[in-house]
Amino acid sequence: MENKTVVYKLIEGDIMELYKSFTVTLHVDTKGENNLVTWTFEYEKVNEGIQDPTNIMDFLVKVTKDIETHHLQHTPSEYAASSTPAASSKVGDEIAKGRTYYTPLRPDNARRSCTPLHLIYIYPCPKDL
Repeated sequence: MENKTVVYKLIEGDIMELYKSFTVTLHVDTKGENNLVTWTFEYEKVNEGIQDPTNIMDFLVKVTKDIETHHLQHTPSEYAASSTPAASSKVGDEIAKGRTYYTPLRPDNARRSCTPLHLIYIYPCPKDL
C-alpha cells in the first residue's frame, strides 16, 4: 500500500508567535478512482486567548478546491501534453463535491491547550497524482 501522507512541522515564522508547536498533515485515502483528502492540524496555543487556526484551514480548503477545479477541467491527453501526471477522466458520482467538515477535537485534560483540528474535504481527484 502506498503512503500518501505529507507532514509539515512549522519551526519558525509569524504563526509560531501564536502557537508553541504547529504541525499540518495532508493525507489521501484512495478507493478505486475516488480519493478522500484529509488535512489535520495539531497545535499547542501559546495561551487560551489564541483562536483556533480556522483561517488557515479555510485557505487550505480554497487551495484544495482550486486544485480540484484545475484537474477536472483537463483531459488526460491535456495532462500528457503538459508533462503533468495523467488524470482519470471518470469522476465518481458517489463522492459529494464541496463538503467541508471541521471537527475540533478537545483533549480530555482541559488544562492543556493542545487542540488538533481536522478537516476532511471530500472530492474526486485524478487517481494518478
